[in-house]
Amino acid sequence: MNYATLAQLKSYLWISWTSSDTILQALLDSSYVVLNNLFGVDTMNEASNTDTVDVRKIYHNVWYYGYNVFLKNKPVSSLTSINWTTYTWVKGTDYLIVYDRKAVIKDLQEYITTLVWDYFDIVYVSGYDRDNVKLLDNAAAVDATGWIVTIPLTANGYSEDEVVTIAWSTNYNGTYTIVAVATDTFNITATYNAETFAWTETCTSIAVPWPNDELPNDIALLQMMLTSGLYNTKWNEWIKQYKLWDESITFKDINWTSADDLYFSFKVILDKYKTFTLP
Repeated sequence: MNYATLAQLKSYLWISWTSSDTILQALLDSSYVVLNNLFGVDTMNEASNTDTVDVRKIYHNVWYYGYNVFLKNKPVSSLTSINWTTYTWVKGTDYLIVYDRKAVIKDLQEYITTLVWDYFDIVYVSGYDRDNVKLLDNAAAVDATGWIVTIPLTANGYSEDEVVTIAWSTNYNGTYTIVAVATDTFNITATYNAETFAWTETCTSIAVPWPNDELPNDIALLQMMLTSGLYNTKWNEWIKQYKLWDESITFKDINWTSADDLYFSFKVILDKYKTFTLP
């Protein structure tokens, strides 16, 4: 899954027509691969991963009384199995995650003492949760007077003027602009009707251009900037082919001649990104 959607990219580029959709989607897919190569991960989205670890490259951590294992993808949220044996110990007590990627495991020896080879597998979950659908609290909507209703949602992470959609509610289904927000509640403009939510009603942020609160905004922005640079380098109607390399994308124009190949370095976009300030 890309970090930015086609619809978000088109909004970012101010494109309303559909004739460019195919090339834009292809460039999104290519930039996704490029970014992951730069990050040194398979994906920054939440996913289950399996790393094969060389026993000779783990070492004892005297400070945490465990063994350090460096995992490829980050941020690591939980360990699933070690050497294909289910791992059920508690994060923060039985193992620690340091700098999002280094797992310090106290009981690692129990799982690798029967190894035949010098390698073992660790299955773990890493990445950012892209799900922006949240369940409303099991609590009542509150009449804040003046056509304002307070909706209970613990640690909502919303901001004033953010647009959200409520679903599965008896009285409040619809799309609203948040008029005020607190840590565990937010206010919408609506006619008050008494209702106690039952943990089945959902609230979804539809903020553009980023898909959720959990995935860092700069990752989606960086992908859109990179794709924008690729798209604007050569007009869509002239692009017939492109090749993705480690540090560039080469375009071949309508004449299909090697002399007309256009080299594009995505490092130019990265340099621009470093000095970019959100409006």
